[in-house]
Amino acid sequence: MNKKTLGIGMIIVSVALIFMSLTVLLAYQPAQYGSMSTKIELNCYVWHYDKNGNLISYSHHPMTTVDQGKDWIEQQLFNSNSSQNALYISLSNDETAVSTAWTILPNEITNNNLQRAQGTYSSTGVGTANVTYTFSATGTVSCCMYGLNYDTVAQHGTSLIAAEQQGSGNRKNLSSGETLKVTIQWTGA
Repeated sequence: MNKKTLGIGMIIVSVALIFMSLTVLLAYQPAQYGSMSTKIELNCYVWHYDKNGNLISYSHHPMTTVDQGKDWIEQQLFNSNSSQNALYISLSNDETAVSTAWTILPNEITNNNLQRAQGTYSSTGVGTANVTYTFSATGTVSCCMYGLNYDTVAQHGTSLIAAEQQGSGNRKNLSSGETLKVTIQWTGA
């Protein structure tokens, strides 16, 4: 083999190595510059108990994060002045399909002791938490829709983060003295 052929071979190998290095470098660019995907799930669990504490029914479904809820999450993550907590559970008996444009549950219940209430936060492990509240009915009332809010005031403009419509088949029909335990579970992956 002559020196000229060897020189051309070395150039070809060098160019190939440079090309492969650039290909590998470019493949890692998104991760290097912070491109990532994080999944956040909200699920609603509901237990209906009679006056004696016996379980009448149980249901659970994934919640829909509404548009303003997504904006609220963004503010909580990136705005150093954010101090609102998503601890408030709201109820409705409306059967309307959930819309991401909602800012409040339609026809939110404000009577019979089922008005919006502050739940208790508990961490359940890495990337998971619950907000739970047990409502005690003081009259006859039904509900099939649940919301997670960052404001205490029922029917107050813009505090809905997520909503869940369990439908008429999972409607909870409460009489005075019965309880409704609602847990909203947050999972981040």
